[in-house]
Amino acid sequence: MFNGAGVSVSITVGQVDGVLTVPSSAIKTVGSQSSVQVLTNGVPTTTAVTVGAIGNDLTQILSGVTAGQQVVIADLSAALPTATTTAAAGAGGVIAGLGGAGAGGAGAGRANGTGGGSRSGG
Repeated sequence: MFNGAGVSVSITVGQVDGVLTVPSSAIKTVGSQSSVQVLTNGVPTTTAVTVGAIGNDLTQILSGVTAGQQVVIADLSAALPTATTTAAAGAGGVIAGLGGAGAGGAGAGRANGTGGGSRSGG
């Protein structure tokens, strides 16, 4: 390598394969307790979950929800809640049925599948 040349480095800090994941935006954490909103008979219900590997896009779920359940996700186009708005201001979205085959995992890939992925930093 010569003086002034650039370089790109990717360091894998964790990888999980064949796991259940949900979008990280769907998880609400207060203290050490994490939960998601699951649609039960068309009604969002708060469900406690245990998380594993956490990535920018996806988070591994160790327990609390199973493949096939519908998880409500955050509406990223809605305004963030403030002192004058409520969290219900955005309609939100739904991941229709967790599980199935596909690439994914904590940090990269599909939001509704099982699979593997890695989280990189650099």
